[in-house]
Amino acid sequence: EVLFDREQVYNGTKVHHNRKDHANLHLPKENYLIQAVDCYDLQFNIGIAYRDNTSSNSFLPFIRAILAIVLVLLLVSLLLFYFFLQNRTITKELRASNEELSFMNSFLKKFIYASSHDLQQPLVNIDNFQGLLKEKYGDKIDEAGRKYFNIISNSIGHMKLILRDLLIYSEIIKGGKEKEQIDLNRVVQDIIETVIADHIEIHCTQLPKALGNKSEIHRLFQNLISNAVKFNDKDRVRIQISHEDKGQLLELRVRDNGIGVSDEHISIIFEEFQQVNKYEYKGTGLGLSICKEIVRNHGGSIWVERNELGGADFVFQLRKMINKILLVDDDISTNLYHRIILEESGLVNEIVDCLTVDDAISILKSVGSAPDIIFLDINMPMKNGWDFLNEYKELPQHHKAQQIVILSTTRIPSDLERANNSPLVSQFLLKPLSVDKLKRLIK
Repeated sequence: EVLFDREQVYNGTKVHHNRKDHANLHLPKENYLIQAVDCYDLQFNIGIAYRDNTSSNSFLPFIRAILAIVLVLLLVSLLLFYFFLQNRTITKELRASNEELSFMNSFLKKFIYASSHDLQQPLVNIDNFQGLLKEKYGDKIDEAGRKYFNIISNSIGHMKLILRDLLIYSEIIKGGKEKEQIDLNRVVQDIIETVIADHIEIHCTQLPKALGNKSEIHRLFQNLISNAVKFNDKDRVRIQISHEDKGQLLELRVRDNGIGVSDEHISIIFEEFQQVNKYEYKGTGLGLSICKEIVRNHGGSIWVERNELGGADFVFQLRKMINKILLVDDDISTNLYHRIILEESGLVNEIVDCLTVDDAISILKSVGSAPDIIFLDINMPMKNGWDFLNEYKELPQHHKAQQIVILSTTRIPSDLERANNSPLVSQFLLKPLSVDKLKRLIK
């Protein structure tokens, strides 16, 4: 394509150019000047394709491109600004909703506690005076009157149970109670001694120690065992308590041969004030809700399953007591310091320490249970912590710990990055650990 001036074309001026014309310009027909020429008895159409270029501006395409870019940038900026405003609005609404939810939760906890506590006294007064009425005027009351008094007395008793459970529930949902080492066998045995009867059989396998709040765990087992006894239509009540090791969690199972749980109740049985056969089996509907909150406070979950006996299996999880910790540090005083803190905490059954990598690997290879946690000093002479990890990953799985905590006196970026990238390392901490930090870590 070559641009010509219109007047030059019309005046027959010869135009010289040093560019090749395109074979097909795809221009309209009126843009062509064509003349037929005979040559060697053949007719050739010789012509020129032209455009009017008198008003063209070489900067116009650049201006148009710049305006297009500016327009696109403006639209993108407006779009980003819109998203920013939307995000800011949503964030404000979310923060307001969280604050409102936090306030409502706090208010409800206080309301439940105050209601259950403050309603006790009026209820006690009603119970006392209805007792006086029966004692003083009982001989003047007919059969219908005595029936009414029995209804009042039963309702007062039921209300007392509801307020008692509400008070317990309000205390449980507060959470944050101190946890300690608990002997689950002792807890279950104490409960069994309170429900001794000829028609009740309770069998319990040897249970391990767990980490939890003793009063809450006692109430958890008490509620589940009493439910297994209450919701049972068999001549002989059979209850089996067992456990299964699930890594860092204990999965405990309370099995009974009772009436079981129907499909319609299995999804709502742990909700507040939900009762199964409430006219046949009296209760408050809070017993299993209390169990759910206790298990939640201990970092686990609870559910129910039907069993082959026709009854129900209540399964829940508790955090397992740490059985063994291995301390690997070439500094004797650091090992001693950590040992003293761990022993005083009462959160660990066994503590083993060593000064070299070879000793640590030898301990892990020896017969016996693998440690739950390894505290590993990264900077040791001869072989360091990284050398330990290289040998450690070749060990069989049953000789490995559940977690490895790297300890170092300095936070060197290369060590920190290496620890973060290692699938074997769970944490990187500066030593020596404070008493509170070590206890929080173990818990």
